[in-house]
Parts: sequence; C-alpha cells; structure tokens
Amino acid sequence: MCKTEPRRWTDLFQPRIMLPVAVAIAALAAGPFVCSPLLLGVLGFVGLLALTLALFPAIKQVEFGLPSGLRITADLTRREEELARTFEIQKPIFEECASLLCDDPEVGKRLMETAIAQATLKWRGPVHQSIQIFTLCWFVHALMAHSRLTLTGRPAAGPNPLSQLTQVQRVAAVLSAFADVGIDDLSDMLGLTPSQVQAELRVADGVLAPIAYARGADR
Repeated sequence: MCKTEPRRWTDLFQPRIMLPVAVAIAALAAGPFVCSPLLLGVLGFVGLLALTLALFPAIKQVEFGLPSGLRITADLTRREEELARTFEIQKPIFEECASLLCDDPEVGKRLMETAIAQATLKWRGPVHQSIQIFTLCWFVHALMAHSRLTLTGRPAAGPNPLSQLTQVQRVAAVLSAFADVGIDDLSDMLGLTPSQVQAELRVADGVLAPIAYARGADR
C-alpha cells in the first residue's frame, strides 16, 4: 500500500505552535487570580483563540463581524498551491515513467493524472520531494488495476524491449533507473519482499542487457 510520510512529534516544537500554546497556558494560569468577570471572559477568549491557532495551523486570518461574531477563515489554498508547484517540478519524471511503463500514451497520461489526484487527496506529510514516490506508487496501482481489467501488461515481442518484461519487472526496472526509487519503496509498491524485488531486477537486466548490447553493436 502507498505510505504517506508520518508526522514527526518534533514538528510540534515550532514557534507558530509553541507561542499560542504558551499564551493559552498563561491565560488559564491567570484565571484564578482575576476577580473581574469581564476580564476573566477576555482571558478565556484569548486562551481559546491561541489554542485554536496552535491546533489549526492552516488558519490564516481571524475576522470579527456581526451578526456572526468570530469567524475563522482557513487558508486551504496554500497547501494546494505548494502541491501544484511540487508536481510541476516533478512533471518530467512522471511523464517519462508513464511513457515507459504504458505502451498507450493516452492511457499512461490518464493514469498519471489519477495518481496525482489521489496523492493530492491522501498525502498527509510536509510538501517536499518525497511525495514523488507516493505519487508513483498510486500510478503503479492504477496501472496494474487497468492491466487486470484489460488483460494487458503481459510480456510480448515487439520493438519496445520493455514489452518483453513482466509488468512487475518493468515497473521495478523503470522506476529504479529513471526515478531513483529504492528497493524498499519498490517492495511496498509491488507487495514483494526486498529480495524478491532484487530477483525481478536481475531477471529484467538479463532480458534487457543482451538487447542493448546487440543494438549497440549494430550502430
């Protein structure tokens, strides 16, 4: 299964989180020493607001208005924009892997778009380079599901040497060579043990190496 990067407990120790928490604690601590109900209400409000800002870092601004009172506006577009920028940077790798793993360019493009949509929806970690493997994992799952449905993806003779590999061998060979996906990540994607992935890579190399050598000798 495709694994999203877990949040680390050290992520909590950030100024944007620790400062509001400190303010909330200070407001609660001062409560017993305040006699004025009005001031006590203000302290409670400040503490609640600070705690809300700490727990929901997506909050961008706080608005006061009537008759709704306090309105909290969440900045949900910022993360989407970061994801879009990251996917744009990784687009050449995604396109190359899709073209090498799928003989039909239109199908490859559609499956990659599906994978990006799934990654955008399900990714829970910080937005950085590691989302590439997560997205490729969803692409592999979509590709294999499509192959089972259409009875394609089996080894076949043809001008493309990759077509002579099983789908598992093809995925392992392409992603390790063109996307720098490691053995452990390939193992998670394909549902195999690391030793099985290495065995599939050796078989793939045994098929592709003679073809590459023969084509080089013909030049």
